[in-house]
Amino acid sequence: MKAPTRGQVTEMIARFATQVNWDAIDGDVLQRQFISLPPKEFGERFNVLLKNGGRGSIGEPKVIPIDRTNPFDPVPFIGNDSSIVEVEQDKRSLKLFGVNLTKVKLQTTLKTGEKMVTVEEILKCLIASGVILLDAKVFQTLWENKALIPESWKQLIDGKTTFVLFPGTVLRDSDSRGFVLCLFWFCGEWSWSCLWLGSGCGANSLSAVLES
Repeated sequence: MKAPTRGQVTEMIARFATQVNWDAIDGDVLQRQFISLPPKEFGERFNVLLKNGGRGSIGEPKVIPIDRTNPFDPVPFIGNDSSIVEVEQDKRSLKLFGVNLTKVKLQTTLKTGEKMVTVEEILKCLIASGVILLDAKVFQTLWENKALIPESWKQLIDGKTTFVLFPGTVLRDSDSRGFVLCLFWFCGEWSWSCLWLGSGCGANSLSAVLES
């Protein structure tokens, strides 16, 4: 990959300033969703747009880059006593430098007649099926770029909030209890949580995976 020249960058800035139909843009939304963003997130959003050829998500593959040069650090999320269980990471997911969200499947492991299953049982079933379990770095990328999270993940299942698990990384705290991270849409905003391996999950708990 060759970095853009200074001339190319200057031309992009000029075209952005003069060729965008600014009259069609809501100034309040622009302020809230872009201008007010922290510098890092502002840059990441436009990097994603440029890497996707300047195309929106409608009718186009939605590939998000995964920065593997900075591995997932559980401390900002969980605390100083947290750690990653290295043997319980999906090595195939760790090799992904980009994820096409149109190919991500939200998968249940409930069998006919089952209403509840533990996270630990979910992991065993997913591993046996051979699918790629998306890891905590994919979770972090989406959490830091919430605008990229698919709208379909907001949908309720049987009237209940959908929990999207990222089972490719198992974490532990000082109590040595294992857990995985998840995203969910609640009260009009994205939130995240930890699900312990012994937690019971119903039909509204789905795992983010890719076909191998």
